[in-house]
Amino acid sequence: MRRALEPALISERYPRSLIKIHILVTCDDGGGTCAAINAAGLALVDAGIFLRGVVAATRVGAPVVSATLVDPTRAEARRGVALDVASLPCFGEVLWTDLTGERPLQTDAYDALVARALDAAAKVGEELAQAARDHVSLVDEVREASLEAAAAASG
Repeated sequence: MRRALEPALISERYPRSLIKIHILVTCDDGGGTCAAINAAGLALVDAGIFLRGVVAATRVGAPVVSATLVDPTRAEARRGVALDVASLPCFGEVLWTDLTGERPLQTDAYDALVARALDAAAKVGEELAQAARDHVSLVDEVREASLEAAAAASG
């Protein structure tokens, strides 16, 4: 988790600070790490921590030679390979990868998996960024309504 999120932090904004993230995954049928990274990235945004961009993580799998799946289950990835990728889609930058599986991969197959994962991460990143914008807008609306209510009550 740390290796996936730390490169996205603008750490010079937080000298002598420790940012801790605790995640509890209650059920994981594949893709739990990526879901946790996405949740932690949004939690950092919600906490007001400065990031270089929205972190998006995806899992792709190749259970057989000719197929590539986005977000495969544990069973689907069991006999093939699965690649977890965390990235900053706005820069096309890979922050972290984890390759697991029972069969070896040729370099071109690995490159194809990474490209598929980055494509999926770009789509996930768009959704995460929109969710963050919507949340910030809602928080701003609530803050303004609270200030108006406080002003009306006091005077």
